[in-house]
Amino acid sequence: MLDQAIQLARSGQFDPAIVLLTETIRLSPQLWQAFQYRGELYLRKQSFDAAFQDLTEAIRLAPNEPHLYILRGQAYSLLGENRL
Repeated sequence: MLDQAIQLARSGQFDPAIVLLTETIRLSPQLWQAFQYRGELYLRKQSFDAAFQDLTEAIRLAPNEPHLYILRGQAYSLLGENRL
C-alpha cells in the first residue's frame, strides 16, 4: 500500500495518496513511514497542522530517524508563518 501511495503522489494525485495512507495507518498504526509520507503530502498541500501532527506521530514511533525531525521543523516553521 505504501508503494501504491508513493506512485500516486509521484503522479500528482495527492488526495488519493492521502486516502490510501490513511487506510494504511488504520491497518498498521505502528508504521511510521505511513505517517511520514502522509505528513510530507500534507506539507505539499499546505495543510501544516496535519503535517505537524503526522510528523510528530512518526517521531513518536521512530525517535531515532533524524530526517523526521527536519521534516517536522519545516512543518512547524510553515505553520508559524501562516499564523502571523
